[in-house]
Amino acid sequence: MAWPTAAMALAAAQGALSPAVEVALFSTVPGEFPGTELTSAGYARQPVVWTVAGDLYTSGALVFDIVSGQTVRGFGLYTAGGVFYGGGPLAERYFLAGGTYRLTVSAGGQ
Repeated sequence: MAWPTAAMALAAAQGALSPAVEVALFSTVPGEFPGTELTSAGYARQPVVWTVAGDLYTSGALVFDIVSGQTVRGFGLYTAGGVFYGGGPLAERYFLAGGTYRLTVSAGGQ
């Protein structure tokens, strides 16, 4: 999955492509403003550790614990301090019995 251009451009311009970036999952699709972030026991934003090759940034797999009855529809990019940089859609997935959601992120140079 690649970050939406606007979110990545803003994050890069403000120095967010650092080890202090976190990814959140949403039951809505965030855009310029955050939507409804998932909340449940065991769920937590996942820190991104970027690997850089030229102008390509990639992460390892991010693993989120999701409880039953929740639907994942989008993601958001935050600093560790809680500043929201943007987000976008993901393929909708409903968790009937709970489980894990795995996500690998990448961002290229503009």
